[in-house]
Amino acid sequence: MAFLGTYEVKLDAKGRLRLPNTLVRQISDGNTTIQLVINCGFEPCLTLFKKTTWDKFIEKVTSRINVFNKKHRMLMRFIQRGATELLVDSNDRILLPKLLQEYAGLEGEVLLIPFKDDRIEIWNRERYEELMAVTDDMSDVAEELFGTEWGGQAPEV
Repeated sequence: MAFLGTYEVKLDAKGRLRLPNTLVRQISDGNTTIQLVINCGFEPCLTLFKKTTWDKFIEKVTSRINVFNKKHRMLMRFIQRGATELLVDSNDRILLPKLLQEYAGLEGEVLLIPFKDDRIEIWNRERYEELMAVTDDMSDVAEELFGTEWGGQAPEV
């Protein structure tokens, strides 16, 4: 199931953020214990995965990595940098490691934004708005990816 919604949350002085109830329900799949993994994103943000999704993702990545190839080793390091397992506490909060907070410039108000169908990006609000303000015309990218496939029509579901 793809995550839905963009959420504005506050990061407290201890580096904790409370996950919105709607998002907790999407992540939990009815389980009482929610295990997550967080790591550095490619852009200056954090990426949050369900632990089971992270395990599948990292298995797929490592199966394609050639440890004798310098670029592959660097990519593996890049993907795994800062990877930390998190548990959601009884108040639906997660504690972000200080190093990761600094990497993403997180303080005060942050955004939780679904990415792809299996992860959530955590952004400094100002950085995210700056990124989205200078992004190329996404209609060109959509046309490049899907224009001929769907004949310019929305995909059927």
